[in-house]
Amino acid sequence: MSGWENAVVANFIDFELGIWCDQLVREFLFATPDREPKVLGLRAIDFVQNFCKSKDTQKSGQSLHETHWRPPPSGLWKINFDVACLDGVGHGYGFVIRDLAGDAVAMGVEQGSTVTVPDIEEAKACLFAMRRAWEAGYRTAIVEGGNLKLISKLKSKSSLNNELGLIIDEILSLSNSFSFISRSHVKRDGNRVAHSLAHLQPLELGELY
Repeated sequence: MSGWENAVVANFIDFELGIWCDQLVREFLFATPDREPKVLGLRAIDFVQNFCKSKDTQKSGQSLHETHWRPPPSGLWKINFDVACLDGVGHGYGFVIRDLAGDAVAMGVEQGSTVTVPDIEEAKACLFAMRRAWEAGYRTAIVEGGNLKLISKLKSKSSLNNELGLIIDEILSLSNSFSFISRSHVKRDGNRVAHSLAHLQPLELGELY
């Protein structure tokens, strides 16, 4: 086959594999099968594109702008988290833990029926991600999110006498259980996987790993 034909076949295989994996997730994890080809097709394309962009970024070997995801140093894990307001559902928290090679070693989603102010939801998403990382045994980590205000407060260990302050205190307390932990801010382009997981729908309320 020609180079063009090979590319078409490769893209088709990626597309079909994405549909198959998505169907398995729905049937065996969510127990809410959705066999609508158009819905599955769009989701498959989205996840394949996000995966390829992530791998291309971490393989380039060039000095990248802060908008891109960067792998953690050797011996550390990077925890990316994000939050979404899901129309008609509530909130969605998403996180992914990746290693030096950029491979995902764990990820999770939580959806709930409550929604508060964005800063509080972002802090809750961070706490959710850190708790699950700690439970899974990842104790040396860089926690990365897209809310600069939250990351700045965590770095400065700000104490606030309100609901946000209570959640920040919980995050800082949990941080003491890690052998090593640091925080960094990244823009949305560098947080695509966590962003996609947070916006994943439709799901039943609860958690998925």
